[in-house]
Amino acid sequence: MIISKLLFTRVFRFFSYTVLITSFTLSSCSKKDEVTPATPVIPTPPPPPENPLPAFSDGNGSLISIKSRTYQKVPGGVIHTDLGLAVAMFYTDPASGNFIEAGQVDCNGKDLTLQTNSSYVYEPDKKDQTGIDYSNDIVKWSISGDGPIPTINQSSSVVFPDVSQITSSKTIDKTKNYRLSADRAWDCDSVLFMLGGIVHVEGPSTNASTFTVKEMSSLKAGTNYVQITGYNYNLQFHDSKGFYFVKETVVTEQVTIQ
Repeated sequence: MIISKLLFTRVFRFFSYTVLITSFTLSSCSKKDEVTPATPVIPTPPPPPENPLPAFSDGNGSLISIKSRTYQKVPGGVIHTDLGLAVAMFYTDPASGNFIEAGQVDCNGKDLTLQTNSSYVYEPDKKDQTGIDYSNDIVKWSISGDGPIPTINQSSSVVFPDVSQITSSKTIDKTKNYRLSADRAWDCDSVLFMLGGIVHVEGPSTNASTFTVKEMSSLKAGTNYVQITGYNYNLQFHDSKGFYFVKETVVTEQVTIQ
């Protein structure tokens, strides 16, 4: 099954693009006056994109466990590290975009923080640099319940999607079609490919998607990002209400657009 709609109104904190403004300094006047060289203006690259969150056209909630994966070269090969995150959203009408509170929300023993829009988010602090432990693929959700949302205790042993390192070029020529790819995107119900905010949603375990010259025409030259995200999900019922339990693995890479 392909996720037909994706939620791009992020529940994470919003970061705006920043512009670095540099002033020019002149030394005081003297017979041997020299003008202090101007500090070069170095454009600040945009922040990395946040993790995309799937949205569904039915049900009363989405509970999303996320592996944000980073690849790193080491002597002898390449290794990856995963940052464990979680997001939960509850609603009476999924089309409304309005979330409701559900009491205390816990994922693998980590409490999620209630946000101002009534969604729940877990983001690690400096003392918890690896986040939620998803190493054995088991995810246990515990929701105390509130109002129309019942108490939920649900475990899932379905494997997380396996998304490998992005293999396509990190330099993108806008005058040519660009194929965003990884060696594999396994165990996925659907796969999202993102280039600079342009999104393609592909079928199960697809490992590549092509962005056309026309699609890329609005992208500005400079630093940007590509992202490949694999999803698994299943629908479970509690007190006759449907809740989607989602596992996703996200790989993000910085690119240069020319």
